[in-house]
Amino acid sequence: MADIAIGRLLARFPRVRRAGSPVRERRARFRALLSFPVAV
Repeated sequence: MADIAIGRLLARFPRVRRAGSPVRERRARFRALLSFPVAV
């Protein structure tokens, strides 16, 4: 499901780029990102 959403995001905004460092969840049980800043 996420691969479809990311693919559509990149198709709509081909120049998307990282705008800062990602912030990860600190608990080892979850490997989620709390934030992932981007610039379009």
